[in-house]
Amino acid sequence: MCMLLTAAPAQAQDISIEATVNVNRIPLGSAVNLTITIKGTQNVSAFDLPPIPDFDTKFIGPSRNISVVNNQYTTSISFTYSMLPLKAGKLQIPMLQVTIDGNTYSTDAIMLDVYDPAVEGDGPQAETELREKIFVQLQVPSEEVYINEPMQVKVFLYTSGVAIRDIQYPKMDMTGFIDEAYEQPRQYQQVIEGKRFEIVEFEKSVYPTRTGELSIGPAQVDCNIVMRNNRRRGSSLMEDDFFSAFFDRGEKRPAKLLSDPVKLTVKPLPKEGQPASFTGGVGNLDFSADISPAEVNVGDPITLRMKIQGKGNLNAVAFPELKNSDQFKLYDPIIKEEGRVKTLEQVLIPKSTDVTEIPAFDFSYFNISLNKYVESREGPFPIKVSPAEQDGGLTMVGGLGQSSIIVPPEQLGEDIVFIKDSPGKFHRLGQRMYNSVSFYVVLILVMAALIGGYIWYRLTHRLETDSAFARKLKASKLAKRGLKHTQQLMEQGKEQEFYDETFKLLKRYLSDKLVIPAGTVNIHQVREKVKDLSFDEMILSAVKTTFDECESIRYASARISNGQMQATQSRVQKVIEYFERKVR
Repeated sequence: MCMLLTAAPAQAQDISIEATVNVNRIPLGSAVNLTITIKGTQNVSAFDLPPIPDFDTKFIGPSRNISVVNNQYTTSISFTYSMLPLKAGKLQIPMLQVTIDGNTYSTDAIMLDVYDPAVEGDGPQAETELREKIFVQLQVPSEEVYINEPMQVKVFLYTSGVAIRDIQYPKMDMTGFIDEAYEQPRQYQQVIEGKRFEIVEFEKSVYPTRTGELSIGPAQVDCNIVMRNNRRRGSSLMEDDFFSAFFDRGEKRPAKLLSDPVKLTVKPLPKEGQPASFTGGVGNLDFSADISPAEVNVGDPITLRMKIQGKGNLNAVAFPELKNSDQFKLYDPIIKEEGRVKTLEQVLIPKSTDVTEIPAFDFSYFNISLNKYVESREGPFPIKVSPAEQDGGLTMVGGLGQSSIIVPPEQLGEDIVFIKDSPGKFHRLGQRMYNSVSFYVVLILVMAALIGGYIWYRLTHRLETDSAFARKLKASKLAKRGLKHTQQLMEQGKEQEFYDETFKLLKRYLSDKLVIPAGTVNIHQVREKVKDLSFDEMILSAVKTTFDECESIRYASARISNGQMQATQSRVQKVIEYFERKVR
């Protein structure tokens, strides 16, 4: 089947189409909403679906959307249809082919499960439907791995049509594994079997530490599901559905979402071809080493530095040891691990001038990608050791079998001065806490904090109890944000989007500022609301001109000049500035 749509000129590669439903399983007698979204253009007229077997179809209406991601504007238009199934069973909404400017685009077929409540009952169905709207999946790259092999374990939280809050990082049984901290979660959308899901993806590195049959999970994600209260709507504007959702006033119910566990087979590393220098490294690692300085005297230190970095369990990797260590005096190494880099620093002191080099260091690891051991060598490092310089303050004298050291006599009072271990507290004579400037500074800060807290309480309390004040307060903030958006649309030369957003901006601002329903905002309502405020007639005339101009241009195909859009932008800004001064 083919639906021929009338659209404004657009580039074919920028246009895409998809079909989604709000639910995949419904009882017989209930309707499902089918939404056809065309991305890349908004100049598409409404259309009727062709007859679809086993469904009674009714058009609900269109909706337009503008999204901004990384300063890139994306426009789309959606058409929503109510699909009433005429029988129970597995029903299919078939693939739809759409032709736009001579190019054909196809949607995916969507399967629906329609059940008869009289036969199956409603009890278990609610729980089943909820599990289809929110669930957790645990994923590993492979079910067969080597010991100490790095794995990226992912946990996916899927939600569709369910509001959730307070999402916690997943918890899971990690017996037999070493795991790192989770990376920053990713959030994105995906259409699965015609149903749009919001997905939160968690990922972290995991390393098995023993061989055999092991299991990961189940992964548990704790969160709160926001359930809409069924109480009657109150008389206050702040109690309607919009503000209840905005201020998160739904009832929160804690939920523990569990995935299925994943079983793994952990294999030992092969013995064949394992080098003598192997210390347990598995993954994809790089090894480097250097020394400094290369020219020293006997007794002077040389710093040895080694570094292992890459993808792998660095905790299980040991640095190679120095060969012929009897030629050096060794100090304990300092080993650090930061992220995916492990470093070693060690001080070596050559014992004689016969030492001419620091021997080479051999390092090896098992490369998962190549499925074999990989070896690397750093060094040897040539060094030049000179005799130690004689110290003029130390003289050796002696005869056969005797030696003595002549040292300068100790000057009493000029050598070691013993320090008192616990001198106690010191106080300046006559000093009191209330005589210091810092005391009064702290006192003033405490008073300022109390006053500020009281003012903040009064403001938040009024925002919760005075709906008119809350709407007036937010009007200016939304207006500033809206003017910035329309300025960007004007600079990009998007005439239709500019006048669409200008019309919505002015209606929304006047609705909040004058505390009138958004759907009834017109010039007559505005005049009635400001008749006692001695309003400038030129401002009211500017409001009417802007409404008329937006209504006529939004649906016109004529090209609008940038100067005309600048005049409209300036006029709207002056109207908002005047209302901010006059209406309190």
